[in-house]
Amino acid sequence: DVTYQEFFPSIDPDSGATVLESLCMNCRENGTSRIMMTTIPYFKEIILMSFECPHCGFKNSEVQSGTEIADKGTRFKVCVDKADILNRQVIKSEYASIKIPEIDFEIPYNTQKGTLNTIEGFLLHSADALQEGQEERRSIDPIATAAIGVTIANLRQCAENEIDFTFILDDPSGKSCIESRFPNGSDSHMKVEQYVRSDADNEFLMIRPAQQPEEEAEAPYDKAVLEKSQVKYHTSANAVKLAEKHLDPTKEVIIFDIPCTLCSAMAQSRMFVTDIPHFKEIVLMVFQCDHCGAKDSEVKPGGGMGEKGVRRTLRAEDAADLQ
Repeated sequence: DVTYQEFFPSIDPDSGATVLESLCMNCRENGTSRIMMTTIPYFKEIILMSFECPHCGFKNSEVQSGTEIADKGTRFKVCVDKADILNRQVIKSEYASIKIPEIDFEIPYNTQKGTLNTIEGFLLHSADALQEGQEERRSIDPIATAAIGVTIANLRQCAENEIDFTFILDDPSGKSCIESRFPNGSDSHMKVEQYVRSDADNEFLMIRPAQQPEEEAEAPYDKAVLEKSQVKYHTSANAVKLAEKHLDPTKEVIIFDIPCTLCSAMAQSRMFVTDIPHFKEIVLMVFQCDHCGAKDSEVKPGGGMGEKGVRRTLRAEDAADLQ
């Protein structure tokens, strides 16, 4: 059995890395990927990954957390009022965002994701990324270019410790981390807050919500409403027996439970077969998940497949033809 220390050894320049041959997404030739799982003092376990292609020179590096998604989200607030605080190491996972409210700046979750850098490094990297294309933007939108220029100047002033600011790292997965020089919890410059994730956070992380117990005995609809609207409800246990019940789908909306493709919770799918004038028979299918909010609708042709194919050509000569 592999022990915890063997799987995540302490970081060491001589630590061995797993070397793999992998496809370069830039030139489609084979490059080299290196993967190393390690621990950094006062940090969580991390997975370091790097790729280099000898053919086109493309390079890429990424840092991922070696731990599972935490039970709660984590929010770090660092008061940067001294130069040495800019040197603190930060692990930003693919779910985390960074905000600096004093200059109204944000690094979203999909930017600089899976990155190990210092606070100063994140600021300078953002400033350099915004600086690219400024000359081209100036001729197209000078107002937006000027606003971006102000943001770049503010970022560089923060990186040079000319402005006191608050560095906020918010990660609903709890995988990100900021280095603390006081591991006993007496860090006066950093505040760590754990919070309960919202439904939107769970949807973003694609976490399956707690399953609600199925109520097979009673349908969650009023019987009078069912009789009036001619809607029949079928639980997941009875859904597979629809064919045996000989229901006429042309006279009713059939409702049955299926697992949501996004969160895997059981949700309702509605099916209705109808005829549209001058069209063939069609099947309308609508799905909505009350757990994560996922929605989907689909129209399928009804009836059997014709003996021959059909090609229709429409020549649009006026506005009426477009309708």
